[in-house]
Amino acid sequence: MKKRKFKLPIKLLLIVFLLPVVVCFALGYAWKSVRNAQYFRVTEVIIKDPVEIDFSYLKGKNIFSIDLVKESEYALKSFPECSNIRIVRVLPNRIFVNFLKRSPLALVKLYKYFVLDGQGTLFHDPILIEDGGLPIIVGLETKIFGPKSGRRYNTKEIQLALELLKEFKKNRVLSNYMIKTIDLKDLSKILVSIDNIEVRLAQDEIGRRLDILGNLFAQSRNKLTEIKYIDLRFKAPVIKYIDAK
Repeated sequence: MKKRKFKLPIKLLLIVFLLPVVVCFALGYAWKSVRNAQYFRVTEVIIKDPVEIDFSYLKGKNIFSIDLVKESEYALKSFPECSNIRIVRVLPNRIFVNFLKRSPLALVKLYKYFVLDGQGTLFHDPILIEDGGLPIIVGLETKIFGPKSGRRYNTKEIQLALELLKEFKKNRVLSNYMIKTIDLKDLSKILVSIDNIEVRLAQDEIGRRLDILGNLFAQSRNKLTEIKYIDLRFKAPVIKYIDAK
């Protein structure tokens, strides 16, 4: 019995191997045509918020050739008060720029005033500094050297300040009051000025200590103006009155 010879389907193999090459060539040609097409050249850059930055150099460029991440990082160097600058393509020929500003929590007094956000980043914003509506953190002059706008600081003092501000805002009673200053020079005696009342805190169990303070404020609501300071560093709170001898 004769063995049957197996014939390779040469034409089919050629198609299988050549088809991807042809497809890649076609796609490459199409992509090159798109990149060079006048239809996709940027004619307008739309900026959501009016800021002093010139993106006109993007005009005339092919919209697909622009490195959006690189452009965003470049712009951020000039705007440390922003947590991100979002740049997106709006086909066929426009670029949209959105500045995402940081949320200010407090001012930090160093060789000059900086604004502190919730991530521990310091940045300079003259409008927020002049407004005077933010708590002022003092006592960090020897803790942070050569501060730079737009840099995040993860020091123990900054983390304590962030925790204190967060827990204060979270407390139902205390959220009705305003922190004026937070003195972090000595972490064994953190001094917080709340509506002209000095509150002394230790660096541990901030949330629990502020819960106690909230209860004291609720109980002494009509007598708060008579209090000089409240010391919460011990097991039992110590209240010193202005007229007390």
